[in-house]
Amino acid sequence: MTSSSPLAPRAAETERQDSPGAERSSNPSYFCGMREKVALLLLVLLAFALRIAWLDSVPPGWRDDELINSLVISQKVLDGDLAVYYADASGHEALYHALNALFLGAFGPGVPGIRWLSVLLGTLAVPLTYLVGRRMFGRMAGWVAAGGLTFSFWSLMYSRIGLRHILLPLLVLAAFYFFWQPLVEKIEQGEASRAGRPLLALLRAAGLTAVFMALGFYTYFAGRGVPLILLAFMGYVLLVAPHIWRRQWRQWGVMLLLALLLALPLLMTLGQQPEAEGRVAELAVPLVAARQGDFGPLWEHVITTLAMFHNNGDGEWLYNIPQRPIFGVIGALFFWLGVALAVYETMRSVLRAASGVWRQRSYPPDVSIRADALGSTFLLLWWLAGISPAFISVPPASLGHTIMAQPAVYLLAALPVWKISAHTWGGEKSRRQWLLPVLLAALLVGSIAWRDLPDYFVNWTQRGMVRFLYRADIHEVAA
Repeated sequence: MTSSSPLAPRAAETERQDSPGAERSSNPSYFCGMREKVALLLLVLLAFALRIAWLDSVPPGWRDDELINSLVISQKVLDGDLAVYYADASGHEALYHALNALFLGAFGPGVPGIRWLSVLLGTLAVPLTYLVGRRMFGRMAGWVAAGGLTFSFWSLMYSRIGLRHILLPLLVLAAFYFFWQPLVEKIEQGEASRAGRPLLALLRAAGLTAVFMALGFYTYFAGRGVPLILLAFMGYVLLVAPHIWRRQWRQWGVMLLLALLLALPLLMTLGQQPEAEGRVAELAVPLVAARQGDFGPLWEHVITTLAMFHNNGDGEWLYNIPQRPIFGVIGALFFWLGVALAVYETMRSVLRAASGVWRQRSYPPDVSIRADALGSTFLLLWWLAGISPAFISVPPASLGHTIMAQPAVYLLAALPVWKISAHTWGGEKSRRQWLLPVLLAALLVGSIAWRDLPDYFVNWTQRGMVRFLYRADIHEVAA
């Protein structure tokens, strides 16, 4: 089976779409682009509707953390107490609370003032997931991943409560979108891209990547894993595609340096307040045990976290039906097949590079690499780094601690559908040949919607423990 990357024809398609209006009217690609935009808009509207509907009754009340975040920390911003890090509630980065202060100031302490920001952020993650998936693999991967995220219990949960976690996936998606932009152009266009893309545009992409990466540092502690993803990927590119590394390393260096400079205020604040991150130390139970020579808790957390996608999920009533996995049977099959495909592409590229070195007895190897092969490795690194906080902290399989991996999880689940849709079939695909990937996409997204929507809006919210933890009785009396 061979896969063709969608990126090269997309450049020509974009150029045609930029032609004068008279030419657009007779250009099929223009109408295709318009249909894509309309479809994406409809998906965004659906995602927004699911995140704002019944917001005053689902969740059934207010969680203590929501009230502390808004009425204490965001209120400090309104009172003029500005900082990059607040020691309240065992330590919180400031960005989400500063943004929430705008809503709190405009609407007051109610559903709009406390939860509408999360609704907006969770909605915006859907089109960004599509754009990142399209850029890395193609439209099919983007549509399937964005569709799955739209109906996801995981996304609905954090899009409908006033907690900072939901901002992180959006910032990570934006950072990776701009990181990937110049990279795929170099892969698809080769040396010609060096002359065809102005230096200013390349630096702008690097700068925007750095800005969104740094904003993640100021949002949630898991955002500090983004540089590790990028560094690991850069090392992989150096190994399997050194010709790309030689054309990219300067821009990557600028990006990392700028991100470091933007992170300095936070680093200085944390350095002056070593006790500020008490919450992180409180949660790192498996890591503390491992340092003392007991690796049992660490191993148990790794196994439990890996099982959260098919068998044994987050055990907290606050954010899940205890032990409910992220996917049902169908979704889990797609997800783990996607992981297997990503591992296969990664190992295949490594072995090809090693074979090239062996044949030439020199380095770098003379091998080519597809953009989607690099995308598979990048996705694998993103997922592993995103779930790793649950390996070393309590509770295992936490939906909150692993929030950075959320878009990657649905992109991985979309990979099998994309792989089938990207098969060359010996030429242009007929409608009949498109039928299988479309049916598989509908099966995956439909299974997520069928399972997750009733679980969130009915099964979870009506549980007695959930009503107790969210003070539903007090909320109903106040209403």
